Amino acid sequence: MNEVHQHCCEHDFVNSNKHECKWNFEFHNGKFGGASCDNPHYPDTVTRLDFEGMELTGSIPFEIKGLTKLEFLSLSNNKLGGSIPYDSITSLTDLSHLFLSKNRLAGPAISSSHIGKMVNLRALFIDNNNLSGTIPKSLGSLTLLDKLSIHHNKNLTGVINEMSNICANLKDSPMGRYIL
Repeated sequence: MNEVHQHCCEHDFVNSNKHECKWNFEFHNGKFGGASCDNPHYPDTVTRLDFEGMELTGSIPFEIKGLTKLEFLSLSNNKLGGSIPYDSITSLTDLSHLFLSKNRLAGPAISSSHIGKMVNLRALFIDNNNLSGTIPKSLGSLTLLDKLSIHHNKNLTGVINEMSNICANLKDSPMGRYIL
């Protein structure tokens, strides 16, 4: 069974007790589909995972934190459930694009303590899930954030318009004036 690897194939998303892959993927021409090592500063390190629309099920593995140089993560348009493992995702300090739209994710959307750790985030798409809670005003502290999509969640509250830093930066955001 193939595994996702950090050093273009040395780190894996495996269950450490059973050494089984959580997700099955196919290799094409010796390369792992959806994973890229395209940062010239880290030529042998996975910096991009694009698994959009691959019909993934289960939950986002907490082991994702092992991809320490990950800059882009797209898991949109799948059937992922459970909560977003923010402790793992916020440990990815180079992460600039996070796309988790159109899944079955539930639980809190994001907390103030996690927002502060995502200083390089430019795009956050968590729309069309079952997320709940209040969008923290500290979202306004993300000065690089220029794309945000959080609409169509179950019980998400808060008003983005009150966060002037975000309103000034947002481009192409289908969130409108409110977030309910």
